[in-house]
Amino acid sequence: MASPSDGGTEVEEQLAARFAATPLYGLVGMTLGAAAGGRARLEIVAGAQHCNLDGVVHGGVYSLLLDTALGFAARTVQPPDTANATLDLSVSFVAPGAVGDRLVAHGAVADSSGRFFWAEGEVVTLDATGAGRTLARGRSLSYARRAGPPDHQRA
Repeated sequence: MASPSDGGTEVEEQLAARFAATPLYGLVGMTLGAAAGGRARLEIVAGAQHCNLDGVVHGGVYSLLLDTALGFAARTVQPPDTANATLDLSVSFVAPGAVGDRLVAHGAVADSSGRFFWAEGEVVTLDATGAGRTLARGRSLSYARRAGPPDHQRA
C-alpha cells in the first residue's frame, strides 16, 4: 500500500491517465491539479452550464468536485490493484459560486481502517489575490474494492 511519505509517482501517473480517460471530467471542464499522499486537488472554472435556475453554481457541481477529490485522495493511499467506491457522501453548502469563479476542491484522507477510508474536503473559490472563500464542505466514506467492473456487472 502506498503511504503519504513515499511520493507515489506511479500512483499519480495512473490516476492522471485514468482521469484523462474519463469523459465526465472533460464534459464538465474539470482539471486534476494534484493527487498524492492522501490528498487531491481538482478545479472547474464555473460557466453558465454549471449554474442552476437562480444563476448560481449548482450544488451538484460542488458534490461532483468533492466526491472526486475525496475519492482521488483515498486512491493515493489504497492498494494499487483496487478501485475506489464511495459509500457515503455528505456535502454542506456554505456560499454560492458564480460564473467565472475558479472552483478548487481540496480533499484529504482523515482516517483509514483496513479497506475503508474517511476523507474531508472543501470547495473554495480563489480571487485574483489568491485568497479563498469557502463554498462547500464535504466528508466521505469509501472503500477499496477489487479492480474491474462492480460485482453486479461481472459475468
